[in-house]
Amino acid sequence: MSSWWNLWLPIAFVAPVIWAVECLVDLYFVHDIYRDEWDATVISGVFMLIPWLIPVFGILPFNPLPTHVMYLAFLGGALFLGSYLFYFRSLFRFADSPLILMLWETQILAVPFLTWLWFDEQLLPMHYVGIGLAFVGSLLFGAREGLLRDGLLRVAGTMVWAVLLFAASMVLQKEAYRNADGRFFDVYLMFSLGGAVLSVIIVLVRPKTTMERVRRLGQFNSTILTLLVLSEIVSCGVIVFSQRAIALAPSASFVSAIESSVPAFIMLFSLLLAHALRRTRHEKITALFRQQMIGWQEKLLAMLLMSVGIYCIAG
Repeated sequence: MSSWWNLWLPIAFVAPVIWAVECLVDLYFVHDIYRDEWDATVISGVFMLIPWLIPVFGILPFNPLPTHVMYLAFLGGALFLGSYLFYFRSLFRFADSPLILMLWETQILAVPFLTWLWFDEQLLPMHYVGIGLAFVGSLLFGAREGLLRDGLLRVAGTMVWAVLLFAASMVLQKEAYRNADGRFFDVYLMFSLGGAVLSVIIVLVRPKTTMERVRRLGQFNSTILTLLVLSEIVSCGVIVFSQRAIALAPSASFVSAIESSVPAFIMLFSLLLAHALRRTRHEKITALFRQQMIGWQEKLLAMLLMSVGIYCIAG
C-alpha cells in the first residue's frame, strides 16, 4: 500500500473535496429523486454494503475483531446513518440549506467535547485554538444566509440530533480503530454493516411505504438512475477517506475540523463550474454563480480563518 495512504492530513482533505463535488451533483441532478428523508437514508444505507463485495468476491478477507471493537464499529456505522436521517429530515422539512449547513458545522465543537466526556481526551491549547478558528470560519460561510434569518431555533431542534449522532459516530470509530491494531479494513466493514443494518430496520418498520418508493424509483429514466448510483458510489468514497483519516489522525477532532472546509470547496467548485459553463447562459448556472458571490468578503475571511485553524491543528 502506498505511503500516501498512511498520511492522515492529505487523506483528511480528500473527503471534503469529494463531498463538495457530491453536494453539487445532488443539488442539481439527483435531489428530486428523493421524496423525503426516508428515501435518502435507506438508499445511502443500502450502498454502505458495497465494501462487503470485497470479501464476498475474495479480494480481501474479513477477519473477526475483538468483540468490543466490533460493537464500537457497528454502533458507529448505525449512528452515522442515523445522523443522515435527521440531516435529510431538516433539508426536506425546512428547505433551508444555508442554515442547515451552518448548524451541521457545530459538530466541530461536538466531537472534542464528546471525546473529552467519554474518553477523557485532552488536546494541546494550540489545537483548541485551531478548532475554534475552524469553527468561526465555518460559521462565517453561512452567517449572512443562515444565522441572520428567522427559524434558527426551529431548524436547530432537528439538526442537534444530526450533529450529536455524527459526532458520536466519529468518536466511537476513533476508539474502534485505536483498539484494532491497525486493522482498518475489518473495522470499516463493521462500520458499513452497522449503517446497512439500520437501513434494513427502517425498511422492515415501513414495508408499505418501501414498496411505493421502489415503484417510484422505477419510473425514472436510466440517466437519472445512473447519476444516483454514481452519486452514492462517490459518497462511499467520501466515507472511506473520512474513516481512514479518523483511523490515522491523532484525534477525531482534527478530522472534524478539516472536514468543516466543505463549504469552501463547494464555493470554489461552484465558481469554476459557473465560469466553465458561462456561455451556456443556463439559468441554474447563473443562479449558482450569484449565490456564491453573496458575501464574498466574509467567505474570504472564513477561508483565511479556517486555513490558520488547520495550520494550528496540523503544525
